[in-house]
Amino acid sequence: MCFGIRVLLYSEFLSGVVIGLFLPVYYLFIEQIGGDPLDSGIGFGVYSIVNGIFTLGLGRFGNKLNKKALVVSGYVFLCLGTAGYLLIKTPVHFIIVQGILGVGVGMSNVCSSALYSIWMERGKETAVWGYNMGGFEIIFTFAAVLGGWMVKNFGFHDVFLLMLAVQLASLLFAWKVLLTDEKGKFKKV
Repeated sequence: MCFGIRVLLYSEFLSGVVIGLFLPVYYLFIEQIGGDPLDSGIGFGVYSIVNGIFTLGLGRFGNKLNKKALVVSGYVFLCLGTAGYLLIKTPVHFIIVQGILGVGVGMSNVCSSALYSIWMERGKETAVWGYNMGGFEIIFTFAAVLGGWMVKNFGFHDVFLLMLAVQLASLLFAWKVLLTDEKGKFKKV
């Protein structure tokens, strides 16, 4: 497995930790800031539509752009959105943060997938996608339990701080994708 694919996997696994820490207790947080099921649905809808628009747009025009830079830019938006959780006071703030996260996921996922396709060694496709999808789910599971435990014992603020720290680590891994050549190998600077 080349350097570039390992970097993408590590970045995605760390993002899986961030998602896992919060997703199972998502609705509890919506209630805590005065929201209801409709706010929860709108927030998820905004995330999904923004993600979809960016995914479609970059799917259409991404081959003309620097995919590695777009992956890193996506992770920057993910860090901004994750930091935004610390500032949320109302359901409207939550919906705005969901939009920022949608931009980040839309930018990073489609370009990461393109880089996987370019760098993947023929005959190893199922192994790479197995690591990607299976590893993400396993990491997500442990993070979900940890997130629930942390909210119960420490509250959302501490979970959001941990999420931000982990998301920043994923950005640092993603940044390394800029150090790869066209075959995904480490390029000495």
